[in-house]
Amino acid sequence: MMKLKRHPHLPPWRNRLAPWLMAGTLMIFPFGANSEEIDLSSLQLNGSASTLTNERVVLRLTPAKPEQTGSAFTKDKVNTASFSTVFAFQITEPTHEGAEGLVFVVQSVKAEYIGKNFYGLGYLGSDELGQSIGVEFDTWNTGEWAGDTDDNHVGINTRGLLEGTVANIIPSFKEGHIWYVWVDYDGSQLEVRINFQNNKRPDKALLTQSLNLTEILGGTQAFVGFTAATGGAFGNHDILSWTYRDSFNPIIDTIPPSELVPDSKLKDSWIHATVSSGNTRGEWGEKFICPPNTYARAFRLLVDSSVTHFGDDTALNNIQLRCAAGDKTSELGESDAPGWAEWGDWISCPENEFMVSYAIRVEADKGSDDDTSANDVKFGCSEDSSQILESDNGEEWGDWSDLTSCPQGEAICGFQARIEPQQVNGDNTALNDLKFKCCTWTNIQ
Repeated sequence: MMKLKRHPHLPPWRNRLAPWLMAGTLMIFPFGANSEEIDLSSLQLNGSASTLTNERVVLRLTPAKPEQTGSAFTKDKVNTASFSTVFAFQITEPTHEGAEGLVFVVQSVKAEYIGKNFYGLGYLGSDELGQSIGVEFDTWNTGEWAGDTDDNHVGINTRGLLEGTVANIIPSFKEGHIWYVWVDYDGSQLEVRINFQNNKRPDKALLTQSLNLTEILGGTQAFVGFTAATGGAFGNHDILSWTYRDSFNPIIDTIPPSELVPDSKLKDSWIHATVSSGNTRGEWGEKFICPPNTYARAFRLLVDSSVTHFGDDTALNNIQLRCAAGDKTSELGESDAPGWAEWGDWISCPENEFMVSYAIRVEADKGSDDDTSANDVKFGCSEDSSQILESDNGEEWGDWSDLTSCPQGEAICGFQARIEPQQVNGDNTALNDLKFKCCTWTNIQ
């Protein structure tokens, strides 16, 4: 195997075979029999697809904006009679619960191909993409009519249709984890493996499907790449690294997560719990961020716990976090309280632990009755995920979301609240929703 020469003046992580900013190239290694790397000019970027540079190069298929569709394919066809590939992807800044997902695609149509947006994931389009296979990572349940049975699954699809074998995945792709994917084809059988906990290739395949790829593609060469799309809900769909071998030779050694994202600022992500009964009144407000190298250890809630103004309950009104590390502490968020709400006590993780997950309780819209929307929040601590911090003043209306966690190695370091302004003659709900920022905490001793 050919080896890339090590640059003597670059730190170790920037000499690894991944999409680093290195002479302006996106490393895809080994890509072909006669090349060690492929630069960005060798990829055809279509639609919303772009590259971002910030200590590394990232292939961004869609930004976190509504109704985006992007694709990236090799400009030249490569051998696909058999192959092995591994890539890492990350979905960040999910908004309105995030959507729609991405697809690894092998197709013999054209490098400029881009399919339908929304539930099509940039792949759907059977009239034009009949000669293709796609491994989908779907994050929105459009319904059975669109081939979806849940909002977080992997599927193997052929001929431009999203109707193949699927497997449900936990946790959600939208929680900001770095996901590794291995796709191997030995000439008769396609296998898909995934892992978010580390970069180790699982022994057992998640999905397996027998197929004649040469027959589907109409030959032994094709364009390889990715598609993605958003709808009314959206998020960033990023490819962080990609290795492709043009013969069946499963890839065992891959780039560890700590080197995929060497800069702690790049590793930050936002988590947003999904509540089926959630309320979207109001606008997202200011983002409150802990000081550098400090993380949320405690919280308290501002709650309207009694009917004091013409029968209009508002329940949860606001939240504060206490950021800490070593002997440094600070309080995050606004402390002013309206006359009808009171702050509860500070609830804290043990010393040297930090908050890493949360759940929110939300009451569904009551129609003409009194709405309260968000009622309560609880958090999990870093050392023992079963240790849950519960508030001392949250209300009891509504349903709890699932516990939503920061990516591995990160802790909560900020928040943003959706708050409805006071309604002079209407039904007040105050705080309606929350999302939390996660930051790497590898610098904590």
